[in-house]
Amino acid sequence: VLRQPLDLTPVLRGGGQQRGRRAGTEPTALIAGFGAACERARARHRVEAARVGALASKLVAEIVDLVPEARLTVPTAPRLPNTIHICFAECPGDLLVACLDLENIAASAGSACASGVAHGSHVLEALDLPRRYQTGALRLSMGYGTDDRQTSGLGGRIARCVVAATEGSLPAAGV
Repeated sequence: VLRQPLDLTPVLRGGGQQRGRRAGTEPTALIAGFGAACERARARHRVEAARVGALASKLVAEIVDLVPEARLTVPTAPRLPNTIHICFAECPGDLLVACLDLENIAASAGSACASGVAHGSHVLEALDLPRRYQTGALRLSMGYGTDDRQTSGLGGRIARCVVAATEGSLPAAGV
């Protein structure tokens, strides 16, 4: 591979494979196992994406039905089937997430890099989302373990929290 002498410094230290350029022998069994896991995930991905996407679409419809001013952030763009990003007018995201937390609903009001920021997202601003929606952004994610039982009634619980957060109050847990 090397036609000219080159002084390479190994990144990992260990065995003397390939004249000291490689630290050790690859774990063949682990590599094969990882490959098999990837093939299994790939085989079930299409089915799971469709199933979880249907759950997400049903939840979005329920939320929009209960909170008419709710807006999908970019309704016409393709999105990940398991992720919902929806905005609520005049709704403080921090209160919304706190209320949802009391309801045992895991959600996020923004990206990790904007954690603790009191103003709207620069991304939502760049998308020309009206300012009154920018602080009420909510991201929900679903996974392989999400099913109808977990999403049943979720839209109503989210809608109640939107109302409470917009009014500046937090209901008691389970209300």
